[in-house]
Amino acid sequence: MTRLVLLTSRGGGHCMHIAEEIECGALAGLELVAIVTDNPEAEILAKCRHRALRCELLAWPGRERAAEHDESLARHLETLAPDLVGLVGWLRIVRRATLARWGERLFNLHPSLLPAHPGLDAIARAWRGGERRLGATLHGVDAGVDTGAVLAQLAVRLGADTSLEAATAAVHRTEAALLSRALKARLADGRWPAAPLTWPDLEDKP
Repeated sequence: MTRLVLLTSRGGGHCMHIAEEIECGALAGLELVAIVTDNPEAEILAKCRHRALRCELLAWPGRERAAEHDESLARHLETLAPDLVGLVGWLRIVRRATLARWGERLFNLHPSLLPAHPGLDAIARAWRGGERRLGATLHGVDAGVDTGAVLAQLAVRLGADTSLEAATAAVHRTEAALLSRALKARLADGRWPAAPLTWPDLEDKP
């Protein structure tokens, strides 16, 4: 059984998606050990209570104590003993302590086709630039911002008149699909492939 911990600072929609995939048997061999959030107001806390999922709060203490928070995260992961740690909407930079102890097990889900549009507001920046082929990337985690090795990508083609709101929804659906497909491949092989995983582009069909 592969033990997975997910980190999120937001609503945790992708965390719930993975929990549902596990419950229905679509990700056989994967155990969602816990979800960790740094945000005491995150919707994921209530969602996990409702679904009886383990969710733990490691509250963000402020930028001046970022290294201390990273140390706490690294130690907390030791108590959870995961095989994989997924950053899905985790808004903190992973620092030295967590990278040193967990770097090879970390992956991040990002809403763009990296290396294009790293960082925040990736979907909006791509859409405002007139791009109609958007997508999502699963990548390893290093000391940079979305600079880790690409593990898997999935693109979605938008219509010519797609609004920013619709584009955002399409990319989020693509992220969920990518996360499921990539984890299935990881479970099947026991490791990430040497070359990035890709699939044919999706068409935007809300």
